[in-house]
Amino acid sequence: MQRIKIVYIIMHSIILFGAGHGVGFLILTDIIFISDFLEGSFKFNYSFLTNEYLSAIGFFSLLGKVLIGLSMLRLKLFVKNILSVIGTLLLIYSVYILSSHNAYVGMLNISSLMIIVFYVFSAGMVLKELSLTDYLFNKLK
Repeated sequence: MQRIKIVYIIMHSIILFGAGHGVGFLILTDIIFISDFLEGSFKFNYSFLTNEYLSAIGFFSLLGKVLIGLSMLRLKLFVKNILSVIGTLLLIYSVYILSSHNAYVGMLNISSLMIIVFYVFSAGMVLKELSLTDYLFNKLK
């Protein structure tokens, strides 16, 4: 399962998005968030008229990746599954913000295939983690 999570994080990081007059990989939003956070200029702004939404995407993206990374540590199975599901949902939300912006600016055709593959993989991850959690609940009864 750890290899799948690593592939999942990499898959999320290489999703293309349109910004300005070019394209970039989603991992750049993590760097933008860290830069804005260290400068003290981070704010949740979903305005599609500015590039400040990239910092919000980076926040959810980085938090999701950290939670999935923590789920790979030696913790109780229930805690691992919860961290993994929350991390996956945060990554899905960051891609949702990105794809809604891409649809707004007409850039959806560039990254739509990567986003669809990511959503399908995300559904599999969540279902797998929830089935393990359900198994654990039934085992504890």
